[in-house]
Amino acid sequence: MTSVNGVRRRPVPPAAIAAELAAWRNLRDTAEPHLTGIESLGFSHTLLRLEAELAWHEECLKTLPVT
Repeated sequence: MTSVNGVRRRPVPPAAIAAELAAWRNLRDTAEPHLTGIESLGFSHTLLRLEAELAWHEECLKTLPVT
């Protein structure tokens, strides 16, 4: 567990982040015809954050020794 601002949190596994990313992509694809410019930017921001989080986790896992 990690602590952020005194709040204990469990690490989020990469599979959960990948599933959340897929769900957001699906939601964006469904909503896309109805989005305004700023709403589209909001989706882009969320997707970029999740992609970066997933990439970071994958990089961390590559550096861990195989046991």
